Amino acid sequence: MPDGSGERWLPQWLPPEQINAQQRVRVAPSQLNLWYRTLDALVDAKAEIEQALYLKVRDLFHLDVDMVLYDLTSTYFARRSPRGDLPRHGHSRDGKSRQVQLLLGVVLAHGFPIAHHLFAGNTADKRTVQTVVEDLEKRFHLRQVLLVADRGLVSEADLQWLSEPPRQMRYLVGIPGGRCEESAAALEAVDEQAWQTVDAGNQVQQVRLAQQPGLRYLVVDSRERKAYEQELRLRAMECGRVRLGKLAANVAAGRLKDPAEIAARAAKALQADHGSRYFSY
Repeated sequence: MPDGSGERWLPQWLPPEQINAQQRVRVAPSQLNLWYRTLDALVDAKAEIEQALYLKVRDLFHLDVDMVLYDLTSTYFARRSPRGDLPRHGHSRDGKSRQVQLLLGVVLAHGFPIAHHLFAGNTADKRTVQTVVEDLEKRFHLRQVLLVADRGLVSEADLQWLSEPPRQMRYLVGIPGGRCEESAAALEAVDEQAWQTVDAGNQVQQVRLAQQPGLRYLVVDSRERKAYEQELRLRAMECGRVRLGKLAANVAAGRLKDPAEIAARAAKALQADHGSRYFSY
């Protein structure tokens, strides 16, 4: 376990023979199987445990929950065939499209994870939101809260559903910065005199669009984000340059002569790392 200094430590009462070279506790397979079997009991009581922990934390820290964060990820299994209800082939965030996976959604309030949900690996991200919101209403009695999520998790139908009675829930979702008419219109409406400073590296302003009178857009100018995206662009450009350079060397050496094959390899080289944004052939 980390001790806050970045170092890992293990309880001093563990005998040396139970600690391996990676500073991990050795567990006998028989003991490990017993631990795994207890998970069945935990899963059966999952809903009650999460609800009880939430109520305890809320009362202990006097939390007034008016905002929840929701995000989704995937985890894969080292197998290629589905088994049971959850492991399925789907969009893999790990680049393991041949392995089956499941989706894990987590809800946080005031930094505390209050609920998690498992979905079949082939579930579309946008089909999870209504299940999560209904669970927040039923188990945690959260109705007048602000739902914060990535735009890729929420569909237009979800936004309409969130806004309609009886819930009329507020939401804050991101929209794509480029190649999106909605974000382009919001950026076009920016007033350079209306920026509000958040801190030394960030400023924000609120924008309203005539075609979307019920919505507010928050445009953020972030120095840190600019530097991050610039680094990604330079890295992607360098990767594309290296791939095309290797292809050009093969052509120059006479190892590739067929124009169709050269074009196919160039297209493949530009598929990765968004290379087609920066190079043409």
